[in-house]
Amino acid sequence: MSNPILEPVDYRRAGQFLRYACPDAVNLDGLNSMLRQAHEAGRGTQMILALAALTYVVADGLDTELGQAGLAEFILDQHIKEKETTTDA
Repeated sequence: MSNPILEPVDYRRAGQFLRYACPDAVNLDGLNSMLRQAHEAGRGTQMILALAALTYVVADGLDTELGQAGLAEFILDQHIKEKETTTDA
């Protein structure tokens, strides 16, 4: 993982954010801590970019045509579910 606008601290925060986001044991205080650290350092965008870079490394095949098609399908499915649960007031 090499990106000229990202620093080790961005990758560290992103990695820790993923650990805190583990579906089996979500740590909201930890998640908020990483978001707060990045925000206070003015590096929120960089943390998100590092999170994306890390995801592409650990999610084998996400950077392939098939992986991107699967991601697009997932996004569409979630959009449909979002619309089903959204009510107009």
